[in-house]
Amino acid sequence: MPSPLDVVEALLFASDAPLEPARIREVLDLGGVGEARALVEELRARYEEGNHALTITEVGGGYRMVTRPELAPWLVRLARARTR
Repeated sequence: MPSPLDVVEALLFASDAPLEPARIREVLDLGGVGEARALVEELRARYEEGNHALTITEVGGGYRMVTRPELAPWLVRLARARTR
């Protein structure tokens, strides 16, 4: 069975909009939104410690999985290549 942290990671990856802590709490049947926030922070720390290409940011009252800003030049190149 996947860990709650793995589930949060999958939820953030699959979500097309910022994922609110209340929604994470609901999906995982947690005791409160504080537990949801703690899981997101633990996942964010894991990404930062491992120097991953992705990170988690808080946007509009929820969380999003995004690429680190320093990788933007390559994303721009990818977008340009698609338009040719």
